[in-house]
Amino acid sequence: ADDELDGRVDLDKAPSRLDRIARGSGTHPMEVQMLLRCHKQFERVVSKMGKSGLMKGGDANMAKQMQRNPNNVMQQLHKAMDPRMLQQMGGAQNLMNMMKEMSKLEGDVGKLGL
Repeated sequence: ADDELDGRVDLDKAPSRLDRIARGSGTHPMEVQMLLRCHKQFERVVSKMGKSGLMKGGDANMAKQMQRNPNNVMQQLHKAMDPRMLQQMGGAQNLMNMMKEMSKLEGDVGKLGL
C-alpha cells in the first residue's frame, strides 16, 4: 500500500503484513525484513551524502568531483557509510569504481536518446 511504500507503516510491529508481503513476493519473512533493514540503512547513507554536499548538483556534479578529487569523495563516503556496509560492497575503492561505471552507463544511455 502507499503507506507501506512511504515508510509510514512500521512493518516490524505488523507481522501479519510482513507475512503477506513475503507470501506475495515468494520469499521468507526474514528476507523481507533484511531488505527493509538494508533499505533504511541505504536511505541514511544517501541522506548523509546529501548533507555533506556530495550529492549536490546531481550525478554530473558527482562525476566531476570524482574526477577532480577522488580522495575527497572517498573521505565523504567513509564518513557517510556504515563500515560494515562499505565492506559488503567491496570497500570504498570498489564503490568508487561502481559509481564511475554507473556514470559511464548514464552517459551512454543519454547518447542513445533513451
